[in-house]
Amino acid sequence: MMVHLCPAGSEGAAYAMFTTVNNCASGLASVLSTELLRIWDVSKETMLSGDLSGMTKLTIFTTILQTSGLLFVKLLPHTKDDLAKLHADNYSGSRIGGFIFLAITLSSILSAILIGLKNIITGGAS
Repeated sequence: MMVHLCPAGSEGAAYAMFTTVNNCASGLASVLSTELLRIWDVSKETMLSGDLSGMTKLTIFTTILQTSGLLFVKLLPHTKDDLAKLHADNYSGSRIGGFIFLAITLSSILSAILIGLKNIITGGAS
């Protein structure tokens, strides 16, 4: 499906874009997971005392977040004809869409860097 989404001759650029998004998402996910540790008490002392409620709540919450992407699968084109209609749409090559994509990508990189530096300076989640 992804091969048909990119224009002929732009396959390398499309691959680079998908790889960039994947790398940004991985970095942002690790930063967000560190920040999520502050919601419920999941410290070593709490675990050793036998209170696993924070870990249970955090596990349920992160599982819901990870599987929430499945809600968007129905938005994908179902056939090649649907994909052709999508390409024929006036907003298929939108400059606004490209700007939004770049803004989200760059802001995720910047936030991952800033929060990573904050964790290094302050010693991480405590």
